[in-house]
Amino acid sequence: MIKLYREWVESKRLANLQTRIAMVSELDKLPYMSKRFILTECLLSKEQLGRNDELWSEEQGVSN
Repeated sequence: MIKLYREWVESKRLANLQTRIAMVSELDKLPYMSKRFILTECLLSKEQLGRNDELWSEEQGVSN
């Protein structure tokens, strides 16, 4: 019973994530929407976005 509940919760989490990713993809097509705004409102927290910026810069050899 617990396994079924966990599978159900995971399927709901995955469905929610897929919905948010689809929304980001559609909003990204609008030229007047900021990518940062779209990401922070639909997908990532500001902390996650900041961490992503740090990691991306590190990977690209860019210093902030």
